[in-house]
Amino acid sequence: MVARRAHNPKVTGSSPVSATLQTKTALALDARRFLRVLAPLLRQFLRQFGRASCARGITARRFLLLTSFARPMPAKMLPPLQLPYKHLALVDTGPRWYIKYYYRNPSGRFVRFREYGELATIADLGMRRAAALALLQSMRDALASGVLNPFARAALTDPLAKLALMPALWALHEAHAPRVKPRTCAAYKDYLKRLQRFLESEKLLEVSPAQFTPQLARRFTAWLTATGLSNTTHNNTVVGLRIAWNWLLARELVAHRPFASIKLLGTTEGRHVPLESTAQAACWAYVSLHDRSLKLAMLLIYQCFLRESEICALTLGQVDLFSRTLTLAGTGSKNRKTQAVALTPQVCEELGYHLASPSPLPATYYLFGRHQLTRAATGGTRKTGSTSKAGPIRPGPHPIHPHRLYERHKRMLEKLDLAGQTTLYAWKHTGAAAASEVMTPYELQRQLRHSHAGITQRYLAWLGKDAPSAFMDWVPSAPTKGQHHSPTNARKKADG
Repeated sequence: MVARRAHNPKVTGSSPVSATLQTKTALALDARRFLRVLAPLLRQFLRQFGRASCARGITARRFLLLTSFARPMPAKMLPPLQLPYKHLALVDTGPRWYIKYYYRNPSGRFVRFREYGELATIADLGMRRAAALALLQSMRDALASGVLNPFARAALTDPLAKLALMPALWALHEAHAPRVKPRTCAAYKDYLKRLQRFLESEKLLEVSPAQFTPQLARRFTAWLTATGLSNTTHNNTVVGLRIAWNWLLARELVAHRPFASIKLLGTTEGRHVPLESTAQAACWAYVSLHDRSLKLAMLLIYQCFLRESEICALTLGQVDLFSRTLTLAGTGSKNRKTQAVALTPQVCEELGYHLASPSPLPATYYLFGRHQLTRAATGGTRKTGSTSKAGPIRPGPHPIHPHRLYERHKRMLEKLDLAGQTTLYAWKHTGAAAASEVMTPYELQRQLRHSHAGITQRYLAWLGKDAPSAFMDWVPSAPTKGQHHSPTNARKKADG
């Protein structure tokens, strides 16, 4: 009777403990019946949701987390929300109002953009602020929905996005050519030619800019080393291609820099080492007897401090023997400025010998020139006035290539058993070191065509030549960025 009273919920007089047990038992039975009915439906739902999740690319681990009945993950364990934009704000502190925002480019960096709209045309401040807030809200909605993506829009409109790597690089090279010097343009052309030859050897001419990986960059540098190029040429090629990839990054055609991890090779210093006094005397004696054209070129480098490319670009109209000055056009000089240098008596003497002609020469003729070879008009012979590789170089309507001067100088060093000891450009360093002892600081700076005396001071220090005391008094210290030292400024400081 007691047992029957304990299991019968309607029996009165039961203890509180037995009532609690009976309530838990009833709830468990009800939950068991509910799960027995819900389980088939729940299993079918999970199967369908799992297939859809796999189709959307959700991993198995994330699917288990989504479908588990455990409590949700803490906020600190959730991954941060990676938005492609940030700092969307109205800038109204200046005369022109605009909306500023940052958008993530394909390489992962945020790039700033500005949207001006028609805010500048609204004179009333209240109406302008209302229009600005409306523009801000519309841009916020467009960014949140993904409609506004400046990089996707640029990729769709950029005609280079559909080209392979080399056609895209050549197109960008042509676009940058008017903004750089011809010599720099020719250097980048050589770098791209080496890269194109490598891609041809690897049968990868159809590779896109995004497919050129750092692994391919390392294979290219190994190919450069195998071709026998010097370390200097190797380093110049790597640095030049880094700049070329910056062109691609600016157009958002790539998202990485494959040459950034390439280490530059060590170079041997002293390639333009000046010769000793005895070797210099032998060279001057040789060119005085056998090659007066090379002697003039060496004097222009030694005493006028010209570069080989500037010598080949000289015309007769730039030479003034009466005033003993030589005018250099900005189009052919390194600093892109039209400047004048003084001609020494030795240079004037060689110019008089070089320009000797029975008839007046046009001012447009090049000082070191050549004539076109019209074999059809001359019956297979050279036109009158053309020069051979060993003969004198006379003025002509077309300039010679600096390689002609390099080869003549190299041939002279080989005949004097001085091959590999110096270069043609080293005569400029030799002349600068000698001129620092006989010229005033201002004359030396003008002859070297330096923008201020601090550059001349550092140049002499690089040559291992101590600047004269007058030079040090004139230039107390090398100028920093934003400063300019001149005799007038130094005098004002001394007087003040």
